[in-house]
Amino acid sequence: LQETPLLPLATLITHWLMPLSIVLIVERRDLSTLGLIVKRTDVGKYVGYALLGLVLPTLILGVDRTLAIDFVEQIVQIGVAEEVFFRGYLLHRLVEWRGNWTGLTLGAITFGIAHIVSRISQHGLAYPLHDVGLGFQPFLGGLLFGYIYLRAKDVVPGAILHASTNLYLERLFEIIE
Repeated sequence: LQETPLLPLATLITHWLMPLSIVLIVERRDLSTLGLIVKRTDVGKYVGYALLGLVLPTLILGVDRTLAIDFVEQIVQIGVAEEVFFRGYLLHRLVEWRGNWTGLTLGAITFGIAHIVSRISQHGLAYPLHDVGLGFQPFLGGLLFGYIYLRAKDVVPGAILHASTNLYLERLFEIIE
């Protein structure tokens, strides 16, 4: 945490400020077009999802300092921020433009490519086929999270699943091994 800022400027601009500014100032729409308005009737269901997906795994895996830091990063910088940008902002507009299935596919492709670019920018092109292969998993995740967004009409359930998957999947595999 001391070596890297909790909320890098690039994420702040691309995942939060840019979509919010475009939606509110340029498009003159409300926050529901980012999936940030939750229906009152869904609040209890989403609290249940959060307990099941974010809290229950800590009872199995335990909580340490690294998990606590990763949790904050998932909420502020990664899982939730990516859902706001890729589903709430981008997918919403792709679906308006091209329809549900084409928009969903384009959004998932974009999500996969963004993860490839991120990986290469962090680690270089030492293993290009491996890095491209790593884009396939986010592509599949983009299809799943996008489908959840299209069904729910907000980013909360996908953000909970996204953050939970990022937080616990690798830790769970370590226990299984």
